[in-house]
Amino acid sequence: MGTVHAKSEPSSGDSVGAGTGTGLFEFEEPLEIDDEPVSKPTIKLNGVRARVDRVHVDGLSRTKDDVIRSTVDELFHATDFEDVILRAHKVRRALDAMGCFREIGVLIDVSSGPDATPEGLEVTFQVRELSRVVGGVNTTVSENEGNLVLGVKMPNVLGRGEKLQAEYSMGYRSSSNFSIAATKPYPQKPLVPVLSATVYQQNHEYPWSGYRLLDRGLLLDVAFKTSPVTKHNIQWEGLVRDTSVLSKTTSFKVRESSGPQMKSILRHIVAANAQLIEDVVLQGTCALGVLHDVFGTELPDHLYLGGPTTLRGFRQRGVGPHSDGQATGGRMYWASGLHVFAPLPFVGARGGLGALFRSHVFVNAGCLAAPDAGAALAALGAWRAACGAGVCVRLGRVARLELNYCVPLRALPHDAHAPGLQFGVGADFL
Repeated sequence: MGTVHAKSEPSSGDSVGAGTGTGLFEFEEPLEIDDEPVSKPTIKLNGVRARVDRVHVDGLSRTKDDVIRSTVDELFHATDFEDVILRAHKVRRALDAMGCFREIGVLIDVSSGPDATPEGLEVTFQVRELSRVVGGVNTTVSENEGNLVLGVKMPNVLGRGEKLQAEYSMGYRSSSNFSIAATKPYPQKPLVPVLSATVYQQNHEYPWSGYRLLDRGLLLDVAFKTSPVTKHNIQWEGLVRDTSVLSKTTSFKVRESSGPQMKSILRHIVAANAQLIEDVVLQGTCALGVLHDVFGTELPDHLYLGGPTTLRGFRQRGVGPHSDGQATGGRMYWASGLHVFAPLPFVGARGGLGALFRSHVFVNAGCLAAPDAGAALAALGAWRAACGAGVCVRLGRVARLELNYCVPLRALPHDAHAPGLQFGVGADFL
């Protein structure tokens, strides 16, 4: 929330004690006599009437005034001092979500001047804007693979939180990506939408299916929230891809899919969490995919399931049809999971480095199929399931690492299940 200071001018009628206290919420305790404990005074902030007369934002340079005014307007509806503090915290979070500032401090003082009211306050936000150009080196994860990322971004380009960003990444499996993205947030609009457009080129290897992909495409994304813990992403992606054989052992069925293709994708991603008790979170996830052939599809367009980031207890892309041990995917799938996350059962696990670790208990189920005409419901009824427990570690704010002991509960003969310890790292987990 930053630093919040509250103070007021002393008055001749103050009778707080014999000290030299100068604040409305500042008390000097009398000397203790005979080491007897002295009770400390308490004040209920929601009983102190207050209103905000003025709001100042110091440190602005590129950021436009109109977006600041619409953000801080929240403060003028406060009715007491506690409400002022809570609304100041909310405004600070909204300013931080704009992506314009590196530091935001908050100062609450009594109102002064000819227009000051008896219960008036002045709220000052002290901000430091981000540099015009920011570069860095970091790491990301994708489909259980680590990547080194070189990036440069231009934050707050037009003064209302817009951002341009370019990244080049290299993975340890000879994959490489290049992308240029433009982002526009609307922190004060209903549902807090964020619009983004990305042009990219990706080069990935998929040893589980025996092919290599070179994708060039455009991704449009609308992100919004329907509650503080429920986030949605609606995406459209159009791309041109070139498929090539990965090795001499690649099956003939995979080789038939080699060559260039075009693809258009529509996605809706949603996730929600619920807190059961303090520090214990229940998470429910679900996914559903249907691939409809219009002009024909090749193996890289198929849907895949299985692995430590999707259906745990199975190998990467281990669920569904295979040809010569290589996954060929399907055209329909569903998957769901139920997870419980809690602190580790050790002393000190709730603070410091231990706060990054969580114990993890889960059960997940799903199905992947390539049904013939009229057999869709029967194919989707051939479900698989697994359960297990382990430890997960948060990596930054967007990724995590999991080490689980998995027990497959149901699998079909052609599935590649993986009982025992399973290690996974990624940004998106089922």
